[in-house]
Amino acid sequence: MASLFSVDLAYGHYPVSPYAFTGGNPASRVDPDGQDWYSTTDKEGNVSYHYTEDYRSQRDLKKAGIEGTYIGMTGKTNDGSQYLSLLGSQVNTMTADGKVNLAAEMIANIDNAIINSYKALLQ
Repeated sequence: MASLFSVDLAYGHYPVSPYAFTGGNPASRVDPDGQDWYSTTDKEGNVSYHYTEDYRSQRDLKKAGIEGTYIGMTGKTNDGSQYLSLLGSQVNTMTADGKVNLAAEMIANIDNAIINSYKALLQ
């Protein structure tokens, strides 16, 4: 997310920066890779989170025979310990010393701003 607010140092080495996923206009390019989150639980009760373009709804999971829960473009893990970002990152919501992780909140706020801007453009 810092690439939205800072100079991309890799730009001088590549003709197109690998971080320039929005082409300078993040509001018009929400969810650049078209992937969503879903979770599954194994027989031991361990929950796994998956980020994929294959399933876009609970119905898609059911049709594929996957016993899982569709989450969407963003969300939180079942226990709330991680934020699931628009770009596929899992970010701890708390720091090691038990404080709110401001980086996770910033990412969530940016994700929400991108999604809301995109929705506004569609109206």
